[in-house]
Parts: sequence; structure tokens; C-alpha cells
Amino acid sequence: MQPHKNLDFSEEHGVKHYTSREAALADLLPDGAVGAELGVMRGNNALRMIEAASPSKVYLVDPWTKRDARYHNVCEKFKGDTRVVVQRTTALGASYDESLDWYEEDSALGGLAMYDHMVAYDKRLKFGGLAMLDYCRRPSWGVREDRADCLHKFLLHNGNYVCVGCVPYNDTVILRKLMVERSFATRADLYTALPKNGNGLEVGVLIGANAKVLRDVTSPASMTLVDCWDDLFAGYDRHLESVGLDGNAANAEEHVRTTFPTARVIRGFSPAALSCLEDGFFDWAYVDGNHKYEAVYADLCAIKSKMKPSCVIAGHDWSLNKFNSVVAAVLRFASENKDFVLHGLSRERASKSYLLKRG
Repeated sequence: MQPHKNLDFSEEHGVKHYTSREAALADLLPDGAVGAELGVMRGNNALRMIEAASPSKVYLVDPWTKRDARYHNVCEKFKGDTRVVVQRTTALGASYDESLDWYEEDSALGGLAMYDHMVAYDKRLKFGGLAMLDYCRRPSWGVREDRADCLHKFLLHNGNYVCVGCVPYNDTVILRKLMVERSFATRADLYTALPKNGNGLEVGVLIGANAKVLRDVTSPASMTLVDCWDDLFAGYDRHLESVGLDGNAANAEEHVRTTFPTARVIRGFSPAALSCLEDGFFDWAYVDGNHKYEAVYADLCAIKSKMKPSCVIAGHDWSLNKFNSVVAAVLRFASENKDFVLHGLSRERASKSYLLKRG
């Protein structure tokens, strides 16, 4: 797969790799799904996908500009197949009798057109549905060179799309549309959904800047702050300088203890540091520690037993850019713990926050 500075669809971030588009659809789609292919050409790819995925209906959409013979050949190829509806029009001009379970954007257009298609088809795609996209960046293809940038732009504005698969050899990604009940402009707005006057926990405190916002918004009865404050701190010099500190971890820890004199401050690596906390004690938690997939998942699992039956767990850096590992870990945790649902996301252009709700 072609590299892109803002997109990471590697397997270590929970993205499954497939050998072909039809193999991906066969694995990810239930039988009887309704889908659309935008950009049909000769219909060969459509034929392979129909054979692999067993859909109940497929819309084949292409303007076939100056390609009369190709259009008639496609009509002939699928003649008699009642599952197939051929529409000679643009992707934006197509009409559908029902919402789609999936669509494939494979037009021969540039990224701006692909972006417009994704925005329009967001309204036509069911929650849980799949968007399959060719985001080729090969310079020799010219017009497609900006498709990855426009895919990146769409994902910045639509945090409820997560990557579940890719086909490396032809630069295809498969996104799933998640249902999220609430949307917040910023993470500070998201904090208004946290319980007030309860017991709060933050994992990953740094200099306490975010903890101040959490405290001001939620007015907690008690607050517990957990951070390792060790050599990993070295990358945050600018944050330390903002409060007149150097890169010494001990100085950062002392600054937090001074800023939050009534809080319980624990220095240690999570989840080991979390093991000493009371079970069933916290009303809310905010996770912003190590962002590697295994670390985020381990933190969530360790925090679960510390939460009340009715609670929320929030966290930072929900993003399909450099922190796709956070998305994958949160979704895994939610899939394994059905009492938690993805309730909300903030809408920042980058580093969004998520909100899991229980009870």
C-alpha cells in the first residue's frame, strides 16, 4: 500500500488485510446486502463482487461518458439478473429505493469528486455499512493523485468512520460507519456529559492542564490522577515550558500535586498503578496515557472493574491518522464488553475524544 503521511492502515492497528476487494466483501458483508458500485467500466469487478458477496441487490452506477458500447456490454452482461440495477448517471445523480449496506467508490475522478461522493453517500449508507474506496496516489495516474488527501480530509470531519480492512496491492480501504448517539464540538463540550459531583479518574496527566478542565466542568467529589512521569516525558518539553518547568519528571509530578492539593496523585505505570484503586468506585474516567494499541486496551480493561455500574469512560486521540491504535483498542473493548456503548465523539479536526457509556 502506498504510504501517506496522515493515514496508517497497518495490521498492528487492527486493520485486516485482504488479497482482493471481493474477498473483503465476502468476509465483511452479510448475505442479502444491498450495495452500489460507483464507477463500473466493463463490469468485471462488479461480477466478481456479486459472485463473492451474495447481495440481494446491486446498483451499478456510471455515466459511461462517450462509452456507448461499454454501457451496452454491461447491460448485456447482467441481463436477466434481477439483483442488478444499471444506472447510466453520475454517482450524485443516482437514485436508490433503500439505504445501502455498502458502496464502492471506484470512479476515474480526482479526490475532490471522491470527497463529494463520500459526503453524499454518508446519508445513503446504513449505520454499520461499509464504504470501499480506491485512494491511489500513483503520480502516473495524475487525476487520482489527491484522493488520499481528500480521504484524510473526510476522516478528519467524520470520526464515526473507522477502517476495518484494506487491500494493499491496489490501495483500497474499507471503512465502517458507526452509530454514535451524540456529537460534541470539542472535548470540553464532551466533558459536560460526564457525571457531576462524582468520583473522577484521569490516566495520563502530564502537567494537569486537561485535569483542570475536567475538574472545572464536573466539580468532582474526589479526583484521582495517575501518570508514570518518567523518561517518556521527554517529548513534552513545550508543555513543561508553558508552566515554567524543564523536562524533569519529578518537577512535573510536583507541579500536579501542588495544583491539585486535594486530589489523590499516583505515580506509576498503568494498569499496575490502577490495581490499588477501589473497585466500583468511579463515576467517570478519562484515558490519555500510552497510545499504543495494547496499552490502551490494557488500560480500559484495568479501569472497567473500578467503575460504577452506571458510569462513563472517555479518552483522547480517537483518530484514523497517527493514533488509529486508539480507535482499534476502544472498539475491541466495546465489542467484548457489551454493557459499554460508544455514546459520543468530539468533532475537532484532529485528536478527537470518545465517550463510552455504561448503564
